[in-house]
Formats: sequence, C-alpha cells, structure tokens
Amino acid sequence: MAFKSGRGAKAKGDRFEIETAKYLNDKIEGLDAYRTPLSGMRGGRETATPDLSNTPGVAIECKRTETISARKWMKQAVEAAGDAAPVVITRQNRDTMDDALVIMRLGDWVKFYGAVAGVAHGSE
Repeated sequence: MAFKSGRGAKAKGDRFEIETAKYLNDKIEGLDAYRTPLSGMRGGRETATPDLSNTPGVAIECKRTETISARKWMKQAVEAAGDAAPVVITRQNRDTMDDALVIMRLGDWVKFYGAVAGVAHGSE
C-alpha cells in the first residue's frame, strides 16, 4: 500500500471521523454524534476541538493509521477535552469498526467502569 500524506491522509482521517460518528449513532440509541467541522486544523485554531461533536461526557479523537502513537494522540484528546473524558478511537486499514481500539486514561476508565458496574470509585 502506498504511503499517504497531505490531502490523501487528511481525506482518510475525515472519512474515519464520519464513519466513527455513524457507527456510534447506530450503536447508541439517541446519540447524534457528528464530525466537528474543520476538525484536524490544529495550526489555525486558538483552542483544540474534539474530532466528533455531540458526544456528551467524552471528547473523541479519531485516528485511522497503521501505527499507534497512543501518548501523542491522548495529548491531543486531553487538549480538546475540557471537562469531558478524553478518548481516542483508532482503527487500522483492514480492521472492522467493531475491532477498532478505544484508548482512555486509566483514571477515566475507572469512572466509566464504576458507572457501568454500579459501584462507586475510590477517592482520587
């Protein structure tokens, strides 16, 4: 497969953001997530924004690439998160959306898991 850079990589990223929003909307009843307009324009913005909008409680950074740069991506998600939990969703070329990976900080994951399991998490 040819190396993608510039416009090709940007278009691939844009498509993955749209694909991720559609997947989440299809799987989570009542969710109406959408690709943040002009997401990915880090250089021209004063503040970072998540790749997806209308995802209550989480700030989602979408990455479609063969190599994983978890800490770099999480830093981007944290910068865009505000009060929301930063989340990175990544998928390699031949993976299905069901096989995409979700990357979270452990402290945020504990809060989510506590809510799902119905147990309180300990103090910080």
